[in-house]
Amino acid sequence: MTRAQQAALFRRWLFAQPGFMLSKGRARLLDSWQIRLIDGDTFAYGSERIRIRGFNAPETSESGGFEATQRMDLLLHEGPVTVVPQAIDVYKRVVADVYVNEKNVADVMVEEGYARKR
Repeated sequence: MTRAQQAALFRRWLFAQPGFMLSKGRARLLDSWQIRLIDGDTFAYGSERIRIRGFNAPETSESGGFEATQRMDLLLHEGPVTVVPQAIDVYKRVVADVYVNEKNVADVMVEEGYARKR
C-alpha cells in the first residue's frame, strides 16, 4: 500500500469516528460518498447526524418534503462539502453551517424555494 493510500485510509477512518464533528467552529471537509440524507435539512455522516443551520425544510412526509430532500441530495454531491459545527441540539445532532463549492447550503435551499429561513 502506498503512502497516499495509507493517508486516504486514515482520513476515512478518522472521519467515521464518533465525535468527529464535535469541535465547535472547526471546518471539516467531508467525503460526499459517505453522506446519507435523512431529510431536506439533516444528513448522516458516519455515526453523526448533522442538522444544517439557518433554514427549515419540510419533513419528507409533508408537502414539498420529498422534493427538498431530493434537491439536498443533489446539492451535497455537487462538489466539496465543508461543515463548520456550531452546536449540539436537543436531539444530539450536530448543528452546523454547511458549504458546497463554497456556497452556503442554507442560502441555496431558501433561494431556490425548498425551505424557509430560520
